[in-house]
Amino acid sequence: PNVLKSGPADVGRITSSVGIQLYFEMMYGLGWTFLVMFILTIPMLVCCISGTMVNGVEGLNKVLAMTSIANIGRCPDDGCNSQDAIEQRCMWDGNCDIVADEKIRDWATWLGLLDSIALLAFMAFGVIFKNVRIPQVVKLFDATIVTPADYTVDVLGLPRELGGDCKSEEHKQYEAKLREHFVKILRNLQQDPIPDADDSCIPRISFVREFNGAVSDFMDKGVQLQALHNAKMMKLKISYEEKDEKKKEKKLAKQDKAIEKLDKTIEKHDAKLKDEASDLDVERAVCRAFVTFKTSEMNYKVQNEYRFSRFAMF
Repeated sequence: PNVLKSGPADVGRITSSVGIQLYFEMMYGLGWTFLVMFILTIPMLVCCISGTMVNGVEGLNKVLAMTSIANIGRCPDDGCNSQDAIEQRCMWDGNCDIVADEKIRDWATWLGLLDSIALLAFMAFGVIFKNVRIPQVVKLFDATIVTPADYTVDVLGLPRELGGDCKSEEHKQYEAKLREHFVKILRNLQQDPIPDADDSCIPRISFVREFNGAVSDFMDKGVQLQALHNAKMMKLKISYEEKDEKKKEKKLAKQDKAIEKLDKTIEKHDAKLKDEASDLDVERAVCRAFVTFKTSEMNYKVQNEYRFSRFAMF
């Protein structure tokens, strides 16, 4: 596709990511929102730049001060000699006593109203995008893009073990029993049951099992092994490059201490992993399961059957 002609929807379709599509839609919407806000605040900016209230400022500071609301309006030729004169100053001509609608107080309401509309436009964009556009895009995306989630249901609240023990024969048959359960659900659906449903309707069941922190220990062991390798290489480098014997001895002793500490940490990890390695996956407690159905329609029907399961009264 042509990059220059690709819109947010095209990016979402190419990347198969609703998040990326929504990101670019938000940027596009914010661009137009900021343009509207800029147009609404142009009168205020013009009024500020046209004023002469900021004096005694030079250079860049003067340019910035001229765009602030402190610069709005003009004083008469003899200056604003009182607080009342400042409040009654004119917008365009310092000597505007005759023309009442040129007083700054008469312009303030309309300028404030435009600023308020600009702020409301920004807030309205955020509320509409969050509560209307995001659900709309997600729903359309789910209907057009096929993902594993269309076929898989995340099953929570499962018993951690069957038969009273993870090593029991009943627990080892966890997958078969869970498959049998969902096949039974398909056959006895309240709406549009599938009488000929069998094990082939559920080609895969993936379990999240309890490893008692062994996975984290294994990853941490990898980090420690890398640190051990680096420490040994550093010791070798010091041995060859350091010429001062006293400094070399001191640095080598420091590296030996670090290596010894890493060895002990790795030994602790090995002891934990050895205990866990003796257990088979089918002998571990179950935390949750991902059940994949043959068609997305089956997945929808099963989830619809369990739609009230999150409520305690059901």
